[in-house]
Amino acid sequence: MKKIYYSSGMKAFYDSSIHSAMPVDAVELTYDSYQDILNGQSIGKHIDSDEDGYPFLIDAPIYPPN
Repeated sequence: MKKIYYSSGMKAFYDSSIHSAMPVDAVELTYDSYQDILNGQSIGKHIDSDEDGYPFLIDAPIYPPN
């Protein structure tokens, strides 16, 4: 069964059925949390990660005009 991982250092997802090597900081995600993060990105949220490397969604940063 494939597993989904997230690397906070690489800021990337990894699928065990595609990737044979993972970064050392990769953490395993549930399929539901992976889907929630992808759905959040589709509506403009950004991915951040906690101190253990697990991803979570944040609102997009607002930059002041130049």
